Amino acid sequence: MSFRAFVEQVRSRSDITDVVGAHVELRPSGSTLKGLSPFHPEKTPSFVVWPTTQTWRDFSNGGSLGGDVFNFVQEREKVGFKEAVFRLAERAGISPPSPDDESHARELEALVERRDVERLLTAAADYYHRRLPTKLREESFKQHYGFTDEVVDSLKLGWADGGLFEHLSAAVGASREAALKTGLFVQLPGGRVEDFFRERLVFPYWKGAASSTSSPGRRNTRGRRPSTRSSSPIRSGTPTSRPPSATTTSTTRTRHTRPTRC
Repeated sequence: MSFRAFVEQVRSRSDITDVVGAHVELRPSGSTLKGLSPFHPEKTPSFVVWPTTQTWRDFSNGGSLGGDVFNFVQEREKVGFKEAVFRLAERAGISPPSPDDESHARELEALVERRDVERLLTAAADYYHRRLPTKLREESFKQHYGFTDEVVDSLKLGWADGGLFEHLSAAVGASREAALKTGLFVQLPGGRVEDFFRERLVFPYWKGAASSTSSPGRRNTRGRRPSTRSSSPIRSGTPTSRPPSATTTSTTRTRHTRPTRC
């Protein structure tokens, strides 16, 4: 059995409702389950579980925490991905693969790297959303695109102000190498790292209900042919009502899909 197959077997035997329900009192709320956050004190339940997608999100602190059953164990028990998988495997009565298998070690390394990138993309989407000015929310997302406040907040549509790299480095503890793997930054001659998106509306693509994942980014500039950057994780576009520092006008189309499970 490959390590990836082992992970999927553990996932299939670890229903998120049961795992979370052992620590949080969950109550039905439409197609979701809600409870008090196990990570932040609150009086109104804002911890949400989606049984159909086996994902969760904690809205008690801005919605920056969320993911699958492995992410929940990682956050609650303060362990890494490998340890979370092994703890859930023990809970489900599944024997782990041999630690001496080199192919398993390589698979684990690749999985950890991919999940780390998704964690940073999710943190980036949260940052962009929190930096969205009220004026751009009203004039660009609501009036021009026709999005409601509920859509803007649930999809975390946002604004790139150019300060993401500093935020991920200081608040999330992301290394330069890890940040560059997201595709959201460029490294200039001399080694300086800068945000790829500046003064742009951003449209994250979501994986399930909790993790931001890669998607093409398209930028249209007046007088030039549009170009597509396939490695960019978040679609961007200039606002329809420009702030004083903006110098270009463009439009972008966006769509929201329910991506497949990692």
